[in-house]
Amino acid sequence: MKHHSDDEDLPKDIDFSGGIRGKYVDRYREGVSVREINTVDPVRFREIQSRLGYALWHAQAFERTLVIHLSLLFEIPPRVAGAEALQMLEDHTSGAVERITQQPGLERDFSEDLDRRLRSFFRERNWLVHRSRFQLEAVLSEAGRVEALTRRLEFLADEAQYLNHWLNALLEHRLLERGLTEHEITSRAREVGDFWAAA
Repeated sequence: MKHHSDDEDLPKDIDFSGGIRGKYVDRYREGVSVREINTVDPVRFREIQSRLGYALWHAQAFERTLVIHLSLLFEIPPRVAGAEALQMLEDHTSGAVERITQQPGLERDFSEDLDRRLRSFFRERNWLVHRSRFQLEAVLSEAGRVEALTRRLEFLADEAQYLNHWLNALLEHRLLERGLTEHEITSRAREVGDFWAAA
């Protein structure tokens, strides 16, 4: 069996001539001190991450549906619909929500409760997108606060699914009234959604 010296494994361009052999050996022999920096339970952390991702997944699905709804219902290009949807989502107090809930002929589809739920969802979505990470860092070490955060994320995901389903149903109903077939609606919705996702 042939033994190689350590020198053969080192690249030729590395220069250790200024190094001091054994400089840290005494510290090493004293023992290594491992200090735990974060007291977060890794299982709890993974569970919250999973719920956070699930809520975000459904919030983004709703966002896609909102863009499709605006584009097809109001017959505007997907790019414009995307900009309007973003304005609604980011600034729910600006009057942008009224553009969808108070359009002539659509008032009957939007109850006070639905209007309130949309606004509440937009606030929660903004928290999820812009602030949830900071709250996550603050609460992970406290079991009671983690449960509250878990409930908030579950509620957000449930609300996103409900509003997504409701908005899809409203769009389909309105477009069927205009004479489009289900196949045409599905095809156009896919085109707008794909365009928006690629933008």
